Amino acid sequence: MYDQNNQRGGFVQNGPAWIASITAGSGPATSGVTPATDPVSPSASPSSSPVEPAVFWKGPLHFPNSYGADDSFSFDVSPPRYVDGHSVLLSVGDGHFEADEGILVAEWTSDGVPTWSECADLVTSSGSDITGGLSDGSVVCGRTIEGRIFRIEANHFDGYALFSTVTVWAA
Repeated sequence: MYDQNNQRGGFVQNGPAWIASITAGSGPATSGVTPATDPVSPSASPSSSPVEPAVFWKGPLHFPNSYGADDSFSFDVSPPRYVDGHSVLLSVGDGHFEADEGILVAEWTSDGVPTWSECADLVTSSGSDITGGLSDGSVVCGRTIEGRIFRIEANHFDGYALFSTVTVWAA
């Protein structure tokens, strides 16, 4: 038969010895070093690079040669469409982007396609309301009024219209 009092008595009497036996020689608990002074290993340190947010919208986007609302897009709405005062316009004559006040754009001049963080850094360091002339393969990064980072990849620019792939990340 199970004797509850005997079991409790055994633990109370033997508990300290049992705890000492399982912790003996097991690192910081017996080494004299307190956790506050232990060095932090690189794998345990918090990451200094920001985490890429989720994609808000991604897909093909055609900037037509119309000089109107249908060739301007706001990337703060999904899917992108014209929103007065919140849009990016392709100026087809010389192939540059113009952005409404509060939106920043910058052309990526390095090799490859930039990541979210590379686009964010580029816009922070050299964003303005206009880009230089575009050609096939050009990449433009930007930041919307609501703080979303976007990337426009020029797949084909024929001097009159731009066929692109756009990625917009959540704010």
